Amino acid sequence: MARRSIKDIEKIWSNVEGVKKLSDRVIGIGPVGFGMDALWAPVVGTAYTAGTGAWLLLQAMRARAAPATLARMAAYLAFDTATGTVPIAGDLVDTFFPGQLLAAKAAHRQPLGPAARRA
Repeated sequence: MARRSIKDIEKIWSNVEGVKKLSDRVIGIGPVGFGMDALWAPVVGTAYTAGTGAWLLLQAMRARAAPATLARMAAYLAFDTATGTVPIAGDLVDTFFPGQLLAAKAAHRQPLGPAARRA
């Protein structure tokens, strides 16, 4: 596997930061944020949530995140996607449980996996 430089990993995290804001904080009212998945029609919002969730996991794998971090991220994203399929109630859950935001934060503060430490 190709080695990743610090610059590569910083670029990955910068991209993740942009998706995090777009997904869970396009509109912010105090501590509450609304993202693109809540603003679109139910089916489109769920597809957006699933797609960006997969993309976040891919970016964490590219940055060689630890397996435990990937599992935590997958759990956040699976819950976020599953609740998003429920009309109206899913949007309420997404407002108070921003899964993509939590997954991105988990990826940012996690220790690097063994492969990244060797690189």
